[in-house]
Amino acid sequence: MIITADTHVNAFKLCSRDGGADRRADGLRAVSFGLQTARRLQGAWIHLGDVKHIRGTFDQVSLSGLLAEMRDMRRVFKVMLCGNGYHDGLGVREPGGSGLEPFRPYALVFTTPTVVSDGPLVELFGGAVAVWPWQPTYGGLEHFLTEARRREARVLLGHAYLAGALIGPEERRLPGHGTALEAFGLLGKDRAFDYAFMGDIHKRQLLGGGKDAATIWYPGSPYQQNWGERNDLEKGVLRIQRQRDGTFTVVPLATPDVPTYMRLVVRTAADWTKLNSGSTAWARNQFVHLMVTPGLLTQRQVHDWEAAMGPRWLAFDPLPSGANGAPAASTTEPVVPGMSVEDMLRAYVQATPGPAGVTPTQLLAIGRKLMEEAG
Repeated sequence: MIITADTHVNAFKLCSRDGGADRRADGLRAVSFGLQTARRLQGAWIHLGDVKHIRGTFDQVSLSGLLAEMRDMRRVFKVMLCGNGYHDGLGVREPGGSGLEPFRPYALVFTTPTVVSDGPLVELFGGAVAVWPWQPTYGGLEHFLTEARRREARVLLGHAYLAGALIGPEERRLPGHGTALEAFGLLGKDRAFDYAFMGDIHKRQLLGGGKDAATIWYPGSPYQQNWGERNDLEKGVLRIQRQRDGTFTVVPLATPDVPTYMRLVVRTAADWTKLNSGSTAWARNQFVHLMVTPGLLTQRQVHDWEAAMGPRWLAFDPLPSGANGAPAASTTEPVVPGMSVEDMLRAYVQATPGPAGVTPTQLLAIGRKLMEEAG
């Protein structure tokens, strides 16, 4: 079977050259790769949430494209979980997955926590399967785990941010964030599950394992979607195979023909010479941000480099200076995927100068008010 998540099919304007149509095509191509691979392997396709991007609405071309992919793959058994309320759902306070309703003729759709005891999903995993789509609260989690234990479900399919997951281009863990593995029955001698496959975190990774912990996989997003994923080159889907002894083998498969985000730091003339040496194919159709020591290059040099390399999108900015006037050693975004919206807002306000006369506390209050109005 093929497991994927967090496709966020959408006409993203960021780095688009045609109002978002090319970015939407990237997302649809990633979905198509997973479905076609499942058909080729004569297996199932499981999507662990966030197939769409904007809560409460679905742009017509994205929806039509996804439905076309589903229709073309009628013979593939498909499962879809509702993802985050900001994306698949109506909002951050409401359960359900209104954005997934159009897919019910083509896929087994889960919008509420369920323990499945019969049918194709059970045949795939060799026993009962516990399914936890995104929920606005964890009020029903205890009952869910009780049912999973009663029905002896060894496998959890879910959409949630688990504590300890790596996020962002610097592969950081955020202390105090995410739900503890114990809360989901994934850690401890009396844990409920042996395996878990989770959506929500965009970086592919393995958590847990060992004597008292379940084996937990995040497939990650199947293609890079913003600058926060720029160092994450291991994008794709997971191929899952159940062995005779009941264990599962996991093989990552890379998504072909999708662009990546590249931040290239040019501090010296030698760095620039290195960028111009060898094949030019590595930058073609990619998103490139050149950060260059002030005065090192002319606009004409950058223009010629762009013409030769052929990136889909190029930005050219001066490299920020350090305290002693030298180019800064690195640049790190304060906001990374996996943070809550509140944390993103706080980090952004702390890192970004506001208008004259407006304090960070006032900006934070304004941002919170806008978030409340947005729902």
